Amino acid sequence: MIQFDSGTLTRCLDGPAENIRAAALAALGGLPEAHCGLRDALEEIGADMTTPFVVGQKYLICTITLYYVGEVAESSFGFLMLKNASWVHWTGRLSVLVSRKKFTGREFGERRPRVEPVGEVIIAVGAIVSAYPGEWELPENAL
Repeated sequence: MIQFDSGTLTRCLDGPAENIRAAALAALGGLPEAHCGLRDALEEIGADMTTPFVVGQKYLICTITLYYVGEVAESSFGFLMLKNASWVHWTGRLSVLVSRKKFTGREFGERRPRVEPVGEVIIAVGAIVSAYPGEWELPENAL
């Protein structure tokens, strides 16, 4: 069953239709089936709410032109918010990076990854080309 986070539900309180506002209010009030009603109401107006991203899970996200690594804080309304995020401006050998899920180590040789912490970042889901879930070690300093 789909579950919207409280940030999404709060934004729906300002939604364009009474049925969206009512379903969001019911979901915030603890009514589990209201989440399904809200999804249906949002789909009726063409809002795409489905993403494969799980709040709390860490991902390496590859967009059309950039890479980011971080933990999903929110996924809704076509956007993904990462916290403890870093911009990855050089992956080194991608196969090594994806298998190790960390950005340091001798395995990279001269082609080691380069990252820069950015804190929070909001990414348009439509710009995502691929994503690698896992227990990523999130960099705290620029490398």
